[in-house]
Amino acid sequence: MPACSTNLLDSSRKPIVLTYDFDASVGYWIGMTSHAIRRALSARLNEAGITIRQWEVLAWLACNANASQADLAECLGVEPHTVVGVIGRMERDGWLKRCPCDDDRRRNRLVPTERAEEVWQRAVEICQEVRAQAVAGFTPAELSLLKKLCGDIRENLAVPDPVCQPCEAAAAERANPAARLALD
Repeated sequence: MPACSTNLLDSSRKPIVLTYDFDASVGYWIGMTSHAIRRALSARLNEAGITIRQWEVLAWLACNANASQADLAECLGVEPHTVVGVIGRMERDGWLKRCPCDDDRRRNRLVPTERAEEVWQRAVEICQEVRAQAVAGFTPAELSLLKKLCGDIRENLAVPDPVCQPCEAAAAERANPAARLALD
């Protein structure tokens, strides 16, 4: 194995430089933007005693009220044991209760408590402040276009997933449960 140095050389003795056209990478733009928003949000939430992971759990529960622990892990893109630790701390702090699912006793449904509602309201205020900072200087038309383009990208890349759907889809389904039955 070669020794680490700041200038590794290829077989022709030229420095090895990893290159990529980041300037044309939509994934890079979105990833870096998401990272900046998450860092700002995390810093603000931490000031209020809320971790970004706890916020994510509450946000998914706000979108999908009947989410189980397994659903949550899938939607957050983490291993089930990771979400178990976060949920355990939230349950210990009185934010959540685990209740057996009616249709599958092996699964736990997560139910927010009144304490979670208090925490959630503060988190929503923080989110709105971070959102305002993030979109400062944008016109309503630019924001509308940004939302449309992000939706188009998600649709272009979509793999049908009845569990991890965007909040607007979950809200539409709650408003019209017959629409989902028609799709099943």
